[in-house]
Amino acid sequence: MTKMIKSGVLIWTVLNMSKQQLARLPVLPSSFQLVINNFYQNVQQRYIFHCVFPLKFTPLHKNSYKCCQVPDQKSHSFVDKKRRLPVTCTDEIEQILNENADIISEYATFLGCAESSVRNMVRCETRLVTSFSKHEVLAKMKLLLDHGLDGEEIAQRYYVFHRSVESLRIRLEEIKSVEHYQPCTYLLVVSDQYFKERIEAIRREIAIMGKHPSQVNFVACLLECSEEEVFAKARDKCKHLLTMLPSRLQELVQILQEFGVPKRMMLDNCSVFTCIPSVARERLKCVKDAGVYDVDKLVYILTADPEQFHQSLKYWIDNSTALGESKNEKEYLMQRLQCSETDIQSMFSRKIILSRLRAAKLKHSLDVLINEIGISPRSIIQYPELLFYSKIRLLSRWELLQQQNLEERKLIQALILPNRKFHAQFM
Repeated sequence: MTKMIKSGVLIWTVLNMSKQQLARLPVLPSSFQLVINNFYQNVQQRYIFHCVFPLKFTPLHKNSYKCCQVPDQKSHSFVDKKRRLPVTCTDEIEQILNENADIISEYATFLGCAESSVRNMVRCETRLVTSFSKHEVLAKMKLLLDHGLDGEEIAQRYYVFHRSVESLRIRLEEIKSVEHYQPCTYLLVVSDQYFKERIEAIRREIAIMGKHPSQVNFVACLLECSEEEVFAKARDKCKHLLTMLPSRLQELVQILQEFGVPKRMMLDNCSVFTCIPSVARERLKCVKDAGVYDVDKLVYILTADPEQFHQSLKYWIDNSTALGESKNEKEYLMQRLQCSETDIQSMFSRKIILSRLRAAKLKHSLDVLINEIGISPRSIIQYPELLFYSKIRLLSRWELLQQQNLEERKLIQALILPNRKFHAQFM
């Protein structure tokens, strides 16, 4: 170790040792302090000196010193300017910016952008002015400018300077062949494998678009409408029509057509295109197989979150089972109460909220009222509010009232009493 220190090889290592490592250092030669002083003077252009931990040289004998830590004092370390400095080294970065103001100004002039933009770029990548060749950096800037990138945009994409000029040129040519379809300057710095996959994917989308000059024209032809209608939908919270992949849009249209959805309805309810094709097919098939498919529920089926969809599906199945052969709730009530359509309309006119009750709820209420309590259908027509109450409320009151031997009219009046009055009168 002594020989290595004499040659100055371990200067950097020693000055960056931890306190525990310093405490275990062996005896150092007397020339060590002189080497450090020379080190400070010779590498100021490459290293920034700042404090990390203290050093003290204690003489052991005539020609040797021991390196020890000095408690409660400032300490020392070095930051390599040739390396990319983390943004946390604010003082060091500002020093680099000040020392290289001429280069920064030259870059800003070459790019035709504000000097502050270049300074921000250098803050993110200090090597642009410390270790990267200025000639290569300018060559890359020219290449990017020649391919249509704006100076301000280049200043925001410092990472493009990490690639070689040749690699950058090849990627820019690939991107140029597809950029009429999708801006993809972000692909300049991705891995070679990902770059290849994305370019191939974009080319597949271009092939699907065929000879359509724009996404708007493609959507208009696919949905058999005018471009003005597509623009109107895009302005009306349906911007995804102009940004989604042609392959995904085409697949969704095919799936919806398989389930009998007309294209005009797709356009009028374009939020359905936010659904993933595989999810759309699965949900529509699930609803159709359950026998509860209704095209009027299309938007909800395709846009509801998974939990809501499965809860609704169970509700639709229960409601469909309750209806049986009846087409709707009114027809179901006519069948269960054995009454005319006029009687049902009279019930709904007196209790408008009755129209909100679904067949599953009506079935539970009617089963309790007719089969368990024994109330006649004619009385239910006369008091439709009986259908609003839960099974638990009706049965709990019936347990208390059946011992009272009340006639049907008084029994019904007791069932519909508010809780406070019922408790005061019967409990």
